[in-house]
Amino acid sequence: MEEKNKVAKKHRLPKEYLLNVGTVEERKNVLAVVKAIRNIDTHLVIVGGSTPYTTEVLNYIAENKMESKVLFIKNLNSKELAIIYQLATLFVYTSIFEGFGIPIIVALYSKTPVIATKNGVFPEAGGPDSIYIDSNNIEEIEGKIIYLLSNPILRLEIAAQGHQFVQKFNDQNIATEVMKVYKTILNF
Repeated sequence: MEEKNKVAKKHRLPKEYLLNVGTVEERKNVLAVVKAIRNIDTHLVIVGGSTPYTTEVLNYIAENKMESKVLFIKNLNSKELAIIYQLATLFVYTSIFEGFGIPIIVALYSKTPVIATKNGVFPEAGGPDSIYIDSNNIEEIEGKIIYLLSNPILRLEIAAQGHQFVQKFNDQNIATEVMKVYKTILNF
């Protein structure tokens, strides 16, 4: 607990916050999350490297006087990042395209409930209990955030179920599945 407090203090983390992790680039669509929280009494922590798209996000934040609601953090070590995942109230991932969705899996391992894009690989990474949204529908994203923020018991249930689901991605289970594939191929 002391380590968590140190990280929270060092990075000036709000007591409760939404988390988004990944390089701040257009396909990651973090601007959708920023727009969605504009009228919600919450904070957003964005962890990731900057790109030219970051300027667009920062301009929106400034134009809407949201500087006190959005915190950018970069250059974390793996221990700090793990703690920031664990301390988050929700993980919100509105990426338009990914090869898989590792940040979703990390959030679930951290027992942090996930709201993610319903397209592509995200439901495979997030499992049946994460909440899925249209990444371009700001009202839907806002509604799901409000819904989960106002239902702490549901958040705990989703976190527990997500943590259980994500165990299938641990090293032992992946090795077992790969061996099954090899055995199937070799038996032909």
